Amino acid sequence: MRISKIGDNPPQTFCAGASTRDMFCDLSRDAEHCLGRLVMLQRNLFQVGDGMRSRCRGQRIDQNSIRCSGCEFRDQFSRIAGAGKPIFIDKPFASSVSDAEAMADLAARNGTRAFCSSALRFSTALTDVLGTEPAGSATGADFCGPMAIEPTSPGLFWYGVHTVEMLYASLGTGCRSVVAASTDEHDCLIGVWDDGRLGTIRGNRTGDNDFQGLVHFAGRTAHVDIATASRPFFSSLLDQVMSFFKGGESPVPLATSVEMVRFMEAGNRSRESGEVVSLR
Repeated sequence: MRISKIGDNPPQTFCAGASTRDMFCDLSRDAEHCLGRLVMLQRNLFQVGDGMRSRCRGQRIDQNSIRCSGCEFRDQFSRIAGAGKPIFIDKPFASSVSDAEAMADLAARNGTRAFCSSALRFSTALTDVLGTEPAGSATGADFCGPMAIEPTSPGLFWYGVHTVEMLYASLGTGCRSVVAASTDEHDCLIGVWDDGRLGTIRGNRTGDNDFQGLVHFAGRTAHVDIATASRPFFSSLLDQVMSFFKGGESPVPLATSVEMVRFMEAGNRSRESGEVVSLR
């Protein structure tokens, strides 16, 4: 599988073991920000077809991927969850807790193998830091990055999801509450975990498009700069997706994805009110 250069994404990278065979596109509310990607795919990669359910059940398709934005994912997932094939869902898993819980329940009832992630979770700039210490030993984390606002994916769900994903990669699940401060150009959220750890994300709309962070351990603090990754993060994500498609364990349990949706929904509520919002 080849990743072609799209906009500011890294240049071509190859991931062995698969080829893109078919595509179904359901633009609807996503049309404005997905149309450019659709045109690129049609021009450079493969033909775009119709009939999502029938195509994914066909013999030509071994795995499925759902992507563009989470507001349509519940409907799309419901149409293919019973096909008996593994599914990768691009971030965000869903744009509401009700949709996320319904999708996780549907996957469980159908025995559907599925996982969702931002590519930044698997950036070597982050995984190299986390891999130097025992799993789960981070005492806190702070991440920052761009946070554009997109009407079809409100608040954190469009671009804030990337820093949320890195935060959860560092601290794991167990956040009990979120409080946010928000202005026209900035957002800052503090999450409190059940064991007392704190995790923060900071989003900007000033033109600073770098993703960076600090991961705190008992005896040191490590800096994460995604721009210094040893390989493109989309390539690192594809390695995880291909391993999963070939029968490997999901690198991100659906329960984790549901909690991240809970975090973002609570964060959006706090962005509006300034109050502490419980995830429970």
